[in-house]
Amino acid sequence: MLAFLLRVGSVQAADIQRIVPLTPSLLELVSALGGGDRIVGRVQFADNPPAARSLPSVGSYVRLNLEKIAALHPDLCLALADGTPPNTVRRLRMLGIPVMVLHMDTPDQFLHAVEMLGKALGLDSGSRRLTDTLNRRLEKIQCRTEGFSRKPSAVFVVQRNPLLIAGPDSFPGRLLELAGTYSPFPPGRRYRAVSRERMQAFHPEIEVVSDPNASRHNPEIRRNAQGTWIISLHPDVISRPSPDCMSALEMLTDAVGSIVHHDDR
Repeated sequence: MLAFLLRVGSVQAADIQRIVPLTPSLLELVSALGGGDRIVGRVQFADNPPAARSLPSVGSYVRLNLEKIAALHPDLCLALADGTPPNTVRRLRMLGIPVMVLHMDTPDQFLHAVEMLGKALGLDSGSRRLTDTLNRRLEKIQCRTEGFSRKPSAVFVVQRNPLLIAGPDSFPGRLLELAGTYSPFPPGRRYRAVSRERMQAFHPEIEVVSDPNASRHNPEIRRNAQGTWIISLHPDVISRPSPDCMSALEMLTDAVGSIVHHDDR
């Protein structure tokens, strides 16, 4: 808790009335906690909730416009440790703008960030409601996966060309594990480029693919010519550490369950 507050500096919760989240997922999180009326700016592709689209844009989350951020006179900017460029955080602080850096690399870290952010913003009741809801849904998922007859191997494919996968230590990798699968790849770097030959050597039974044309609500499940199951999910659902991540996990669990049931027949 102390290390978390040191990132915020001397800003008190009552003084934080103008917030600029520097990633789409952080905007979703502040809104889910009940602080949407304090958000005064957004980054590109931050479109959930829909009302956020009317907010002024400060650039993409990897190429932020510091002048536009400063012009919004934020009391606090929210950054993601594994998403916001460190140099941007340093320059904002040099301008006298407080920045809170959150670690949300795994579902466990995400739940901890919900609690800590709620305390920092004075939105404790909102954070308790959200964490309670997410934990209840997680318990149901765990009960479901305990009923699977086996754990299939699975990997999350970030992009096809060049081939980039998310390792078991990444946020999507942890979601896959919670959905009742295991990674055929060893832990290490969260995201890694692999050759097609290496991919074939590990031969995952399931490939979860980030597809911008996929539905946000109903993943497509198919089997390719090599016998590998392909689950297509929209990148906003599977890649963002946001309150919607539990919906992604529920969809993944349902998809994995249907594959296991099909193979058991």
